[in-house]
Amino acid sequence: MLQTVGKPVLKVDAEKKLRGKALYSADMSFPDMLWLKVLRSSVPRARIEDIDTSKALDLPGLKGIFTAQDIPGINRAGPRVKDEYLLCKNEVRAIGDPIALVAANSEKIALEAIRLIQIHLEELPPIFTIEEAMDPKAPEIHEGGNIVKVRTVRHGDADKALSTADIVIFNTYRTQMIEHAYLEPEAAVAAYQGGKLTIWTPSKYINADHVELAAILNLDPEHLRLILSTVGGYFGGKSGVCPSYYCALATYLTRQPSKMVYTREESFISSTKRHPYIIEHTLSARQDGRLVAAKIKILADVGAYTGFSPSVISRSAVHAGGPYDIPNVFVDAYGVYTNNPNAGAMRGFGVPQVAIAHETQMDLLAERLEMDPIEIRRLNCIKKGSHTITGQRLEHSIGLEKTYEEIRRYLKNSNQEWHYANAKHLYGWGVASMIYGIGSTGIPNPAEVKFSCKKNGIIQLFAGVCDGGQGSATVLSQIGAESIGVPLERIRFAGTDTDITPDSGTSTASRLTYVVGRAVLEGGKELRNRFIHYAARLLQCNEQAVRFENNEFFTHTRKKIISFNELVDHAAKEGISFQSTGYFDPDITRLDPDSGQGIPYGTYAFATQAALVKVDKETGQMEVVKVIAAHDVGQAINPNTVEAQIEGGVVMGVGYGTMESVVVEQGKILNPNFHEYLIPTAMDIPEITTIIVEDPEPSGPYGAKGIGEPVLIPTAPAILNAVAKATGCHFFEIPLTAERVWAAMKEGERKQDRG
Repeated sequence: MLQTVGKPVLKVDAEKKLRGKALYSADMSFPDMLWLKVLRSSVPRARIEDIDTSKALDLPGLKGIFTAQDIPGINRAGPRVKDEYLLCKNEVRAIGDPIALVAANSEKIALEAIRLIQIHLEELPPIFTIEEAMDPKAPEIHEGGNIVKVRTVRHGDADKALSTADIVIFNTYRTQMIEHAYLEPEAAVAAYQGGKLTIWTPSKYINADHVELAAILNLDPEHLRLILSTVGGYFGGKSGVCPSYYCALATYLTRQPSKMVYTREESFISSTKRHPYIIEHTLSARQDGRLVAAKIKILADVGAYTGFSPSVISRSAVHAGGPYDIPNVFVDAYGVYTNNPNAGAMRGFGVPQVAIAHETQMDLLAERLEMDPIEIRRLNCIKKGSHTITGQRLEHSIGLEKTYEEIRRYLKNSNQEWHYANAKHLYGWGVASMIYGIGSTGIPNPAEVKFSCKKNGIIQLFAGVCDGGQGSATVLSQIGAESIGVPLERIRFAGTDTDITPDSGTSTASRLTYVVGRAVLEGGKELRNRFIHYAARLLQCNEQAVRFENNEFFTHTRKKIISFNELVDHAAKEGISFQSTGYFDPDITRLDPDSGQGIPYGTYAFATQAALVKVDKETGQMEVVKVIAAHDVGQAINPNTVEAQIEGGVVMGVGYGTMESVVVEQGKILNPNFHEYLIPTAMDIPEITTIIVEDPEPSGPYGAKGIGEPVLIPTAPAILNAVAKATGCHFFEIPLTAERVWAAMKEGERKQDRG
């Protein structure tokens, strides 16, 4: 009987946040602190000829102006390819590229210095479209060509299968660039403490920042410390070149504390975005609805630098077929450099884009065959013994069919029709499903954690992870408490600090609960065994005879009982401490570079969502009325946080499908603020019903899998399919604005009039 896992406990950081005591980087300050600003490129592509700082250097209160030549180490950065620059030296490749760093006694002086610096540029011909960039005659944005990553997946013989299929459906889909839109903009503070250069910053992977910054500063990593401040959301962002890098450089060069907080506009311009995609999708089936083959071409606009694009594109390719057992699949996925804003990691990591395509295709197939949209998915879904398109055979934790049952039950019990209307509005229900591999794609992604029991019986859990609001600190603490056998109140989660916490891996790919959680489970079991080993000595019995329940150690006779506090006190008097280490790395294989075959993930999450929309007949204005979200999470460690994640993901999916879009013209973002960039407000949020499906994963901690990213993936395609049901018009591009819906409805009316 589980004591802590599966219980809806309060988040461990809830009180601090509710009382306003949580410390964000922007809240911190030091005496004699310098304010930093970056001068950025205003053109999309140019050669830097000269940087004239003479006028700015005369400003009172200016501490320094730093350029590429002032960087003491390697002026290169990037999570996959080191093609970004802390400060550009010879060339800029995008609007917003950093050129000079200003340090001053006030933010006002720093801004004035930025205004006075004169940059002399020789503008070069930019590239703004995927089609232009892939032209063999196009100028190279980086040496070696404009193709960043090609991932191929070959499963069966798609071309042969397509030639003999009863039904073939082909469409081209386009998705837009969107912003992370986290509440807290990027920020950092740096100072020397105890002889170490110390940086406080929000980051999704502080250990990677630590390694990269040490190289940039040419500094022994032992003399550099990074501490995770409270994170006000990240959704895949807050990594790489950001305020922590500039604060580290400025404080290293001046020996004074420094601070940098991005404005909202600067955050928009300098941070990465969700990749815009073009997807050519061919799907074929037999007359009975069984899928035969899929042929898919994916083109992703990477922007000017590589970033996380290789990982995003690989994940898109291996998920391109969706949660279906397709015997023949052919996928080519390309990342393409342009001089547009840089794209990178964002919640879903390339899967939300391909889900738009495969789920619309499935609805079109159901329509062609006059089949129920849920039934055609159930007929083709991945089941026990099915193979993914990378050839991985799945045997455990496949709750997809259960999600169909839950959605169908809801619609049936509510007496819902697929589409209906009244005098003013059209209504329609749409469904969409998804599969999502948990963890990094086809590469090792280990996690290490540590436990230490203090003299007062408090157990510290050291895990180098980022809790950006998703509740990972709480979930990992619950797993730790359960595995040790102590109440949750005894666990203290130690925030990420490169001096004291191990490298637990990046806080991405929905890996925290599954990968880090399993490491916590292993470390907790080891610590429990250490307690029992010591208790056996005190009880003068064999270890196998010791029981540990309700904070007490005893044998079956219960003649002698030692409380947990007594055991810890006794050990402290003897100078004995209790510590343990936990480690886990999922059992995966690398993907074959030619065929894409292999075992890229240790487990998968599955889900189905249904959306009800209301469309105004006259204007095309659309409202998402309800979303029913059924998600297979393996085991809900904390049902509260699972429901919160689902609700938050649905809201983000509503934004992605209906309104959000970074408007870019000639490489420039035209809506870099929340006045013009639309995200869902409380008025846009539909009624959300969450349904937690638990099909335990044997390799997960207590059967758990990830939930953070999967939750938003089915929402936008379910909305698209719902609007199609309501209006009779299918859509192949998002966001689904009123103008787009109205135009499609009018075109449909014209076609009817033409007969």
